[in-house]
Amino acid sequence: IASYRNSVQLAPDVADAHFNLGGALADNGDLDGAVREYREVIRLTPDDADAHCHLGIMLARQGRFQDALPLLRWGHEMGSKRPDWACPSKKWLERVERTAEGERRLDQGERPRDAVERITVAEVLYAKSRHAESARMYAEALAEDATLAENVDNGYRYGAACSASLTAACGGADAAEWRGRALEWLRADLAAREKAPSGLVATLK
Repeated sequence: IASYRNSVQLAPDVADAHFNLGGALADNGDLDGAVREYREVIRLTPDDADAHCHLGIMLARQGRFQDALPLLRWGHEMGSKRPDWACPSKKWLERVERTAEGERRLDQGERPRDAVERITVAEVLYAKSRHAESARMYAEALAEDATLAENVDNGYRYGAACSASLTAACGGADAAEWRGRALEWLRADLAAREKAPSGLVATLK
């Protein structure tokens, strides 16, 4: 991050310098900083589809789904016209469209109709830092349909473990219970992912 900040200071009008800094900040959990850098990329190069998609994902991670959608739609539409387009923008857009609909249902007080909708609402609650509600919703979904946890590509069990860990960290009366659930989910996810390795194995360990 320090090196990328140096690059930005040396070449403030070079979009790639801001893009690289944005990515490093995002990896370090500084979503606000990443948003600023991706916005700067778009200011410097308004047609940058990658920056639109990455800014959209950062806003979605902040729970700002309605702000994220037009950026992801534009970025995906423009980027997918390129033969060298490697960004998984279609998958990102579909997921944010789903969570935006989950947010609408949540705001209107509608109960999820099945386990998949519970997962979507859990993701919305997590993005809004409502971790205890998110953990409970994940637990209900995985209890109703255990197969949702087995597809590690979806990351549902990992998301449940993150919500449970953050709920336990608040130190409430049920902290030990949620810590136990988090460990159970993490261990199960690690065992599944070691059979089909992914970049999350080190994180899970």
